[in-house]
Amino acid sequence: MKIVLLSLFGFLCGYSAMAQDPSITWQNTVGGGNWDNLWALAETQDGGFVGGGWSASNISGDKTENSNGGADFWVIKLDAEGNLLWQNTIGGAGDDFLYSLFETDNGDFILGGKSNSDSSGDKTEDSNGSFDYWIVRIDSEGNVLSDLTIGGADHDHLWHIGEGHNGNYILGGYSRSDISGDKTENSRGGFDYWIMELTSAGTIVWQKTLGGSLFDELKQIVPTNDGGYLMGGDSESGVSGDKIEDSRGGLDHWIIKTDGTGNIEWQRTLGGNDDDDFGALIQTSEGDFLVGGYSVSNASGEKSEDSRGVDDYWILKLSPSGDLLWDRTYGGDQIDRLFTMAETSIGTYLLGGYAASGISGDKTEAGNGGPDYWLIELDESGSLLRQNGIGGFIADIMTDMSTTSDGGLILGGYSYSDISGDKSEDSNGFWDFWMVKLGDVLDVPDNAAAPNVSIYPNPTRTILRVQDSRNSMEIIHIYAATGELLMEISPESSFQAEIDVSSLKTALYFIKITSDGHTQTKNFVKI
Repeated sequence: MKIVLLSLFGFLCGYSAMAQDPSITWQNTVGGGNWDNLWALAETQDGGFVGGGWSASNISGDKTENSNGGADFWVIKLDAEGNLLWQNTIGGAGDDFLYSLFETDNGDFILGGKSNSDSSGDKTEDSNGSFDYWIVRIDSEGNVLSDLTIGGADHDHLWHIGEGHNGNYILGGYSRSDISGDKTENSRGGFDYWIMELTSAGTIVWQKTLGGSLFDELKQIVPTNDGGYLMGGDSESGVSGDKIEDSRGGLDHWIIKTDGTGNIEWQRTLGGNDDDDFGALIQTSEGDFLVGGYSVSNASGEKSEDSRGVDDYWILKLSPSGDLLWDRTYGGDQIDRLFTMAETSIGTYLLGGYAASGISGDKTEAGNGGPDYWLIELDESGSLLRQNGIGGFIADIMTDMSTTSDGGLILGGYSYSDISGDKSEDSNGFWDFWMVKLGDVLDVPDNAAAPNVSIYPNPTRTILRVQDSRNSMEIIHIYAATGELLMEISPESSFQAEIDVSSLKTALYFIKITSDGHTQTKNFVKI
């Protein structure tokens, strides 16, 4: 990934659109005159993008519909160049907060969040008592097709909805409800993880309440490649209920691996002696799990490094059985919080959130004024490769990101900044959705820390030779600039391989060489 850092000189030269980060392909600020928070962003099958969150704005700025009562789900669709195609305000007379979405195979979108609205506006069912899980299906033009309210008599907060196994949907969040409404198990004490699987028609297949005696808040659940699920969130519970490890001090990450019907296979409490807030998790292409969040803890518990100042990005890698492989702390002397992660097709890890720190600790770039989007890239062992701060003069909070089919990266969150720093449009009044498209994230320089592998000739017409001076080459992968895997080669010799690339089109490609269990990435051009 090629990320260009702004120089301190550029920062001091004034806050103008001309100072925009050259790695930005396009950006769009979309909002009304009140509070508009984007929480979910994804590329769509047609090459555009869908963004969703919640809005308290009436008709103003870019917003074409009034609020239905309080906050509403707000969904927008952009084309591949970032132009706004359509939008929809979806809600009832109360408050409705969208936190998660995904596109189905037929081009519909499934939206998930929480609602305390009774039947009104777009909502067809009454609340079960307080906030409930609220799931809405819309078509490719944003029209509401159906909605479903799921909850108990107390507070139920849906954080994540996604594709599960066997064509079903997986839902995760937290609940304080006892048996009531749709809830079949009592609270363990305070808030608990509440997970369930739904059919596409909205029937609950199974549900599980998992927690200890205190506060346990699930934020993300993802299907794993063995047919199960991995979930993560915050916990302050000690040994109690379903929790088998004591708190490390303050909030900890609580990671649970289940089978396909929600039965616990293993769990880990991960934290230091202070608060460690969960942000995101992914299963990597190698089958391990990457867990990220932010931490104020010094070295203690599972945390191997001291805080850089206040909150820092904290990243951990777990084996498929939950063993801790490594952890890393990245941050400056102020508040830096991680909310989203992604893996590139060449096996590097992208971490996103926001940073209020200036040049200090691991942060090499001055801020634009307030907190900025902060994007960093790690190699497979957690070493920092590059970083970029993107923002305006006031405040910019990144909440989601995703790699794109053209080899780029889409960042999303909410911004209060006017034209300044990297921001090219004024705020519409208060917080707005802010989407930023970056260029080719796979434009990676050769790994200077691992010089044992060489490739030649480069450019090449027919044969590309790969040579490993340590005689330890194991496997070779070749990727298109879009990230698509084109070739996988098991070389006969661990010292040298000859690869026929004559069938490839004239273009830039990436070659990933695995030697001694470590990977190196290089660029080559086919002419």
